[in-house]
Amino acid sequence: MDCNFSEKNRWSGEVIAMSCGFVIFMILVMLIVWGGVDSLILLLLLLLCGVVLPVFAIFLFTPISLTVVDGNIRVRRVIGNIVIPISDVQSVRVVDKEEIRLSSRMVGSAGVFGYLGIFINKRLGRFTMYATERRNLIMVITEKRKYVFNCRDTDRFIGIYNMIKSLDKK
Repeated sequence: MDCNFSEKNRWSGEVIAMSCGFVIFMILVMLIVWGGVDSLILLLLLLLCGVVLPVFAIFLFTPISLTVVDGNIRVRRVIGNIVIPISDVQSVRVVDKEEIRLSSRMVGSAGVFGYLGIFINKRLGRFTMYATERRNLIMVITEKRKYVFNCRDTDRFIGIYNMIKSLDKK
């Protein structure tokens, strides 16, 4: 069996709708503000600070793919990839959609360009989530942190993790 795993992330319809809704809302707010702004330069500055920069900042942390290669779990993002050595991982398991349903976002985005940031709930405790949909989720637990990622082929991902972990023990 191959010890590598690679999967590109897809945005769910919910994430697409929330992202589009957020951008439209921010543009509408800017149009309302524009009614009270006499200077085109001030309007452009408001548009840049109020719409473009927040949208771009959130987008930079959107997960693009999930891979297992060279003994590491990697979440590729537009900026700042996440690399978790499998030797640091204590366990990996599937997370049911119901387990994250009542999560509170501490920092990050709860649907705009994905579910990104630090969340907390009674069942899972505090966890860092990088997902583009709320189904097909896996939790990777290290000594320092819990991560939640979306993964369409959870069985294969967990199988590869278990195989690499068992080879490390030998």
